Amino acid sequence: MTTSRSSSGEDTTWIQASRLEADRLAACRPDATLLDVHELGFKELSESGISRAQLELELAATPHSNAVPQDAPISARQPAAE
Repeated sequence: MTTSRSSSGEDTTWIQASRLEADRLAACRPDATLLDVHELGFKELSESGISRAQLELELAATPHSNAVPQDAPISARQPAAE
């Protein structure tokens, strides 16, 4: 889960979720934007042979191009350094 504040002072929360969790999370956090991990490349990363721990790090470091506004903090717009 990531929360950032826009220049207008409005908080936005993004939650990465599997399709199995999406309905439950939407009911709990209707204000949040859900990001489908499959759309973020879960399957491709899983099939690449990297470890589960590395896969989770890659997903956490991958912003969704339509979800992160340009006025979000730099850490939300860029992947973490390796």
